[in-house]
Amino acid sequence: MSDTNETIRQAADPVAADQMEHEAQILADVQLPGVVVLLGFSRRGNMAEMKLGEADHPDMTAHPVVDAVALCRLGSALARTIAEVHRAGIAHGDLRSDVVLVDQAGMPVLSGFTSARVVSPGETPDDDVKALGSLLLGAHGQLRPSDDGTELKRRRRLNKACRPVRHETAGDMAARLAELSHSFQQETTDDVVEESPTDLDQSIRARVTRTGRGTGRLRRVSVAVAGLAAVAVGVLAVRGGERATITPPPAPTVSPDGPVIEHDGQRFQLGAVGDVVVVGDWSAPDGAGCDGLPTPALLRPSTGAIYVFDTWAGEGVLAADATTVVSGAETLESDLVNGCSHLRAVGPGVDSQIPAG
Repeated sequence: MSDTNETIRQAADPVAADQMEHEAQILADVQLPGVVVLLGFSRRGNMAEMKLGEADHPDMTAHPVVDAVALCRLGSALARTIAEVHRAGIAHGDLRSDVVLVDQAGMPVLSGFTSARVVSPGETPDDDVKALGSLLLGAHGQLRPSDDGTELKRRRRLNKACRPVRHETAGDMAARLAELSHSFQQETTDDVVEESPTDLDQSIRARVTRTGRGTGRLRRVSVAVAGLAAVAVGVLAVRGGERATITPPPAPTVSPDGPVIEHDGQRFQLGAVGDVVVVGDWSAPDGAGCDGLPTPALLRPSTGAIYVFDTWAGEGVLAADATTVVSGAETLESDLVNGCSHLRAVGPGVDSQIPAG
């Protein structure tokens, strides 16, 4: 990371230094996409200094969201970030609009971990979920005035989606907002030139970037399904399915709601909400064995299309063509035979071997 993206914070009294040291310890365990990056921390007596990356963006109070589409997209990404922080065993404890930074793409970067705490496995930090709902509803109330009928309808739907349901997690909110964001995108593309559904279902593209950071205490995710509360290193430019759902400029042409997998200390996001991903060292169809490189396979249950990636991306866009279509398939399973993975598509009355190597 360049020096221009480095933010230095200092403390000069014992209380502030203790708080800064606590925040640094938390951030060392929560080095996730969507969270400010801990670049360094030092302390001598009552003097402390912390260096952060991705902390030079304006916060939500200085960067108000303009419409329902942008707020839904930001809210979905923020909820996924918070869900992933929870999955790492941390509760933020102080969610406010001035600790949510907004980057150049309009995506949130979470900061302000001074009051963060460690939580037990399986514990849902209800205070974070309630604060998330309040934050999003507050932002909703600050949207620019509009008399556009479509915008007002979207705002009513978004207002309801931002209200936490009792006992739900941040991941539940993320899934709900992601589904609504997808719906908004489809409404937008109704006015975009149509492409052939067959052509659209032939290729699925994933944008992936490496963070160069460790995954802290995050456990490995081998299969991701609809509603997974996970933050990705990268996101998918949606091309599979019956209709192109790429959002027009100025919004990035990506879909932030796909399942997430971890591989070799990095996180990758593929597909869209509802897709199923499994990773395996796939056996070659000719029986020649496998190559020792585990790669992902993805099923889109809505169409039955199955995509197998033959490598991992470093940065940019990685594409995989549909290997086959299995109508009625609902999930993918990987069987280990003689050290190689064999891919199967499974559903009610369906159990098909898929050539993947």
